[in-house]
Amino acid sequence: MDNIGIALGGGKAFSIPTGFVLLIIALAIFGMYKFGLQFKEELA
Repeated sequence: MDNIGIALGGGKAFSIPTGFVLLIIALAIFGMYKFGLQFKEELA
């Protein structure tokens, strides 16, 4: 896994494995999806 620390502009001090970032993004999308379903049910 390569690091995206350079993309963040912090160098190696802020280097985060891209897999970890992808995991967080996936969890965020999953959370918004579940929240969206609950929100639709409340509006119905």
